[in-house]
Amino acid sequence: VILALVDEGPVLIDRFVPGGALLRRAQSGAPGQAARLAELLKRRAISPTGGNIQQTDLFEQFTKLMQALARKHPLLLFADDLQWADSGSINLLFHLGRQLTGHRILLIGAYRPGDVSLGRDGDRHPLEPIVNELQRQYGDVRLDLSQVEGHDFVDAFLDTEPNRLGNEFRQALFRLTGGHPLFVVELIRGLQERGDLIKDESGCWIAGRSLDWEILPPRVEAVIAESIGRLPETMQTVLDIASVEGEVFTAQAISYIQIIDHAEVIRLLSGPLSKLHQLVIALGVQRLGESRIASYRFRHFLFQKYLYSRLDEVERAHLHEAMGNALEVLYGEQSHIIALQLARHFEISGLITPAVKYLHLAGDNATRLYANAEAIHHYHHALDLLQTSPETPERNILELRLRVALGVPLLATRGFSDLEVGQNFERAHELAREVETSAELFQVLSGLKNYYDLRLSLRTALELAEDMLSLAERLQDRMLQQFACHQMSTTLLYMGRLRDSLEFRRRASELYDREVFRTIIFQLGFDPESAGLSHASWAYWLLGYPEQAKRLSQEALAWSEELGHPFMIGFSKVFAGQMHCYLRDVPMTRKLANETIKLSQELGMTFWLAAADCLIGWVLAEEGRMVEAMPQQQQAMTTLSMIGAELGRIQTVPLAAELTGACYQQSIESARAIEAKSWELRASLSQCRLWQRQGKAKEAYTQLSSIYNWFTEGFDTPDLIEARQLLVELVSH
Repeated sequence: VILALVDEGPVLIDRFVPGGALLRRAQSGAPGQAARLAELLKRRAISPTGGNIQQTDLFEQFTKLMQALARKHPLLLFADDLQWADSGSINLLFHLGRQLTGHRILLIGAYRPGDVSLGRDGDRHPLEPIVNELQRQYGDVRLDLSQVEGHDFVDAFLDTEPNRLGNEFRQALFRLTGGHPLFVVELIRGLQERGDLIKDESGCWIAGRSLDWEILPPRVEAVIAESIGRLPETMQTVLDIASVEGEVFTAQAISYIQIIDHAEVIRLLSGPLSKLHQLVIALGVQRLGESRIASYRFRHFLFQKYLYSRLDEVERAHLHEAMGNALEVLYGEQSHIIALQLARHFEISGLITPAVKYLHLAGDNATRLYANAEAIHHYHHALDLLQTSPETPERNILELRLRVALGVPLLATRGFSDLEVGQNFERAHELAREVETSAELFQVLSGLKNYYDLRLSLRTALELAEDMLSLAERLQDRMLQQFACHQMSTTLLYMGRLRDSLEFRRRASELYDREVFRTIIFQLGFDPESAGLSHASWAYWLLGYPEQAKRLSQEALAWSEELGHPFMIGFSKVFAGQMHCYLRDVPMTRKLANETIKLSQELGMTFWLAAADCLIGWVLAEEGRMVEAMPQQQQAMTTLSMIGAELGRIQTVPLAAELTGACYQQSIESARAIEAKSWELRASLSQCRLWQRQGKAKEAYTQLSSIYNWFTEGFDTPDLIEARQLLVELVSH
């Protein structure tokens, strides 16, 4: 298993499996395999933290690992409680499910259809379309293990009278009552009496606007109160504590809080409370290191609801704090598994610092699984909580780390130039200067610098890049120096300081260690070498070296493909597509643009998608399809403007300008100012064609021959071919 994990799924280590614990087990049971695992962990230890991999790679490696294990032994994979799973986990299940054919793997997923039917955050539950797609691919794969009689009773009782109560209402009713006849009847009666269920004009029962499931009907409350009230005080206390944890609860946590032997708690829960009073159901035992955690569920949600509602605010705060402490002790180093649960307990108990800590961990968990919307929600929640506490140096450090973490999913979903991205990094920069933490400061400077690059605030971006370089040199950190030189190079390129840009590119390349980055690329989420090659290709084309530019672009594509990192592959394709647009290579530009569009849609990269749309607009224009080209470019420019990507938007202007005409002399002067020989040649071509039509052949020949004779390569490119042809025509005149 360990060798398969190292070979097929190295990025799963410390995401799905703790590396340290795995190494200790390997050293005691499989020393021959431990050496390779130790080497992998050692390489990771020397790399900076905070990077991440793409979701597609995480899924692919998990699938390859399962397939490798299945070649040795048949596998049974069981995923429980999928109704609570985040989007990233559900997508992993779907990816694996589609790769089962031909492998000895049985994948079983259990979920509560009632919970799934309720959706999530007002939208369709993410599991629902996945189940439907798997059923479409494999046929009838669903087994209904629900309480069929209970569902039948709910439907039968509701349908004794005309109604327009849909599936969502019926599922919510069943979830609350479990199909228990008394609870169903009394809950419906209570809803009718309060006006939460009303009759429409045709006499059918419908849900009112103020439907409130929170209020227990008196008779239901009385029945539950009687069931609970007859219990001995010890059992009632056990259930009170259990209700604080939730509908599903842990025997060992109750034992910790009540300070009684956990065997006694299990005896009560699995004995009289389950078999005699039928208030709880045993779910099973989970191994957590050397410990076992026994899980139970209230037989009906209304039991938990009643027990929790009878606790006053003081009791709730006390028990939530105790529950948080108990679960922390139980889960120990693996408390991140239940980070969101712990955050809830500490928040309700009024303990802001641990609540923020676990919301941060919950956000990190979601980020690793590419559930970016959930990650952003958790980080925002933590920041909101933090604002309620007094401003202290410790609080500011927590906020800084939260904002650095928030930057990752924000960038992934909204791009470098989104307004919130800028505001987040601006606040982080302010905090970093106050608390003087070098590691976070470098990350903040990098995020801000990229933001100002795309916003075309290039002087500010350059100052930030210079700060990065100064910090990296002060820390004498080779990898940070490499990143800083790369950042200097890109901003100088955007400023038109082409030769200065290439000098910093040279320094960055000298500091780059391919073997190191090959092993840590999926942790960092970015490779400055392939990005640097892409930027350098633009610089060389502008300077008038199209063959060298094309070679560098090809190197960037090849290296990103070799690394196998999807984001960097997309990055290189966008830049290569722009390069081939400069070279006026329509087929290659179309190919790269379409590949970028496909990749961007899969990964939700708005900026790359808009950039690729611009390239398609240019392709359409080159093919003479002007009616299609202009709307295509306009839509791309609108998208780039919406996300604040001024640099990307400006880069579309030369394409549009060629369609509508331009001030050629101004373009020539601008190109000369930055030594952009290729732009000077293209603008001169346009101007000289105009002069040819105006009868100024001599002036045209003098200007065009001057720039044409400067070139030393690329004579098979369209611009130089057309320049040579025009010179011949001008001589003949």
